[in-house]
Amino acid sequence: MRVPRTYWDDFAPACGELGPPLRPSPEDLRFAEQTVAQMTAPRVLMLGVTPRIADLRWPEGSRIVALDKSHSMTRTAWPGNLEGRRWVACANWLTPPLGRDSCDVVIGDGSINNIEFPGEFERLTCVAASVLCESGRMILRCYLQSDPAESVDAVFDAALAGQIGSFHTFKLRLLMAMQPSACAGVCVGDVYRTWANWGRRSLPGGPGWGPAAVATIEYYRDSTTRYAFPTKEELKGALFPRFELESYFQPSYEFGERCPTLVLRPRRTA
Repeated sequence: MRVPRTYWDDFAPACGELGPPLRPSPEDLRFAEQTVAQMTAPRVLMLGVTPRIADLRWPEGSRIVALDKSHSMTRTAWPGNLEGRRWVACANWLTPPLGRDSCDVVIGDGSINNIEFPGEFERLTCVAASVLCESGRMILRCYLQSDPAESVDAVFDAALAGQIGSFHTFKLRLLMAMQPSACAGVCVGDVYRTWANWGRRSLPGGPGWGPAAVATIEYYRDSTTRYAFPTKEELKGALFPRFELESYFQPSYEFGERCPTLVLRPRRTA
């Protein structure tokens, strides 16, 4: 039986073209490294195959298992298995092949924005809380919607005025502006059509708007993939029944206020 291709199958080869905020910056990575630095031989579950997360300076003896539903992502984006240190498997985050208290770290980059909110996200918090040991931590870099949301016209006006430094930031702002609600999410194919109807007139200059960066939106064409961007309050409402916030990092790059990294510890009930 032929398995239909997905957005992630097509997008995998282009991951290297992304820049912040659509992939972690050096300061995001330093924060993650500092968070795990004092752990002893942590057992790590990665939500996705983000190469820069896999290549962190993990403590000696770390064992990393990365899960991703896309065969193409596991083959193309994953930086490679290392015997005794890290592995990748094609599997669903919501049903991981891991037992209770089997991990010291659960980590993801934009992972929560790739699943349905709030239902799938709340299921993910249940899974993460289950696989984490009592002293474990969940580290999530996430994309948060503003409250109130920015309008589509405001995004295009800012781009035409040269007020958006990169196409990656523009694309993320447009995704958020087109989302009616976190529960509804936003279809990337709709975002592509809005972009195409705009006609790509008068694109800003500068290195952040180069042809390779602009070409990444072509992967949105005709795709039914949806992203979801909760507000900070919506995210807290979904997380805090099972987790407590330990630290919150806001990076300094453009739009960084909407791309924080959260470090969370699981709540333990009697």
